[in-house]
Amino acid sequence: MAVAEVAAGRAGNQTERGVAMKIEERASVACPYCGELMELRIDCSEGSQEFQEDCPVCCKSVTISVVLAESGISSVEARPEE
Repeated sequence: MAVAEVAAGRAGNQTERGVAMKIEERASVACPYCGELMELRIDCSEGSQEFQEDCPVCCKSVTISVVLAESGISSVEARPEE
């Protein structure tokens, strides 16, 4: 199981109060098969989520689990496909 590093760059929209709402965040997570970093774009408007992503190096399918908090991504994990 690999835990991601969340990038500082975030895309967002302004809310009525002028506070930036994070719509998209970037994260890097290591492939559980080959160890290569996978760069991910996380759509925060979808809430906490789980999806499949193919590793760009070894081409194996990886299950990505994303947990979101009010401030953005709380955690991202990569594990072998279930």
